Amino acid sequence: MRALGRWISNRPYIWGPAAVLAIAASTFLFRPKPPQQTLETTTTLSTSSTSTSTTIPQTTQKDQPEYAKNGKDLEELADQAQTEDKEDPLDPDIRSKAISAIQNIASAKYKEGIRIANEVLELKPDLLDVRAARANAFYHTGRASHAISELKKIITNDNKQFMAHFHLMYFLTERRQIDEAASYLDHTIKIANTDTQKSLAYALAAEVKMHEGNNPKTREYIKKSLNFRPGNKWAMDLKENLELRTGEFDDVDTDPSVQVDKDKKNLEELTKASICIVQERYDAAEGLLKTIIRRDSKYHLAYSKLSFVFFKQEKFKEAEHVIEGYLDLKPDDPDAYLHLGKILFAQEYFSVAISKLEEGLTKKCSDYTKSEFHSAIARNAYELVVDGKKEYFDKIEANYKKSLELNTHNVDARLQYGNFLKDEDRNKEAEKILEPVKHLQQDTQAPVFR
Repeated sequence: MRALGRWISNRPYIWGPAAVLAIAASTFLFRPKPPQQTLETTTTLSTSSTSTSTTIPQTTQKDQPEYAKNGKDLEELADQAQTEDKEDPLDPDIRSKAISAIQNIASAKYKEGIRIANEVLELKPDLLDVRAARANAFYHTGRASHAISELKKIITNDNKQFMAHFHLMYFLTERRQIDEAASYLDHTIKIANTDTQKSLAYALAAEVKMHEGNNPKTREYIKKSLNFRPGNKWAMDLKENLELRTGEFDDVDTDPSVQVDKDKKNLEELTKASICIVQERYDAAEGLLKTIIRRDSKYHLAYSKLSFVFFKQEKFKEAEHVIEGYLDLKPDDPDAYLHLGKILFAQEYFSVAISKLEEGLTKKCSDYTKSEFHSAIARNAYELVVDGKKEYFDKIEANYKKSLELNTHNVDARLQYGNFLKDEDRNKEAEKILEPVKHLQQDTQAPVFR
């Protein structure tokens, strides 16, 4: 039985009372408030012919997605919602439970929301909005594949169900299944009815295009998102990330006098930022590094340091976009790929991390750095195996072995490999691997992955 647990030290799952899931649904809308308060919901529930009831998953909740931070927009949507479907009114008790399920899921009370949704769907299996909300809860309680499968069934039943399309596209993007996410892009935008739905759809489209590379459509979609909802924080964050990645700013000062002694100013501010980083004054360092990039979009050192600052602040998405901007400038820097691998690992994008790390291995680098690559690949492969993807099992040992061949003094690789062997009940082999570093093991029963 596997004893190794999920490594969680760099995960940003910090919950706040105001972090509510903002769902811009085509047929039901709710007023987002802190979880401890009562949500007042007016809703119309759409229906279809089939559904299944599912047991409540006993897993850990995940952090709220980016679009959950647009509560102000959804305050306006609550006033647009209707109270019931006059052509096919629901039984009041069922409707009350349906709203309660949606409210609980909106408040990140996923297990309770799933429980109530199951009760509703046993009585009325054709409520698409409840099914879509439940799928969203599945995703955020660790059942991503099941959630995606459920959303696809909903879309098959109703190809105009915005909520299902939006969440499906968002979840595929989060899992870095970008090509599949992009296949739903045009239709999701087309079926968005309200301004907030359109704003969210265009923001998500921009997110997808951003992952495809330096795509001119990204900027166009961000502008459209902000046209429909100027206060959409998600779109504003995407705009800033895009500007940092490309070095193209809408409001950059082109006054020649500002560019005087550019190199000198860059160096001075880079030095100040480095001091701030050492002192763990990351907000100050962030401001200085952004100033450099606005002045000189080709100053690659500012990109690498800013990505590191974002990583330390647990702003992993921002760190990812900025290091990709650095790689646009320095595509052959292996250390940047290692850093990108750490960022992806922290976001649990393990298969994508392996792909990027293997790409980094093709760059010219020392045996020491190659050893780090192989160790990181093994670590990500292990996490995929824990997730049930057994096809990655052979990558674990093969890459740990290669890592130690290239650098026998790679302590992290040695500790991780040794504990992996112990977990496989290969104790004699583990003892041999761990012998040189046994003085570093405070508790040999506790896996290094924890």
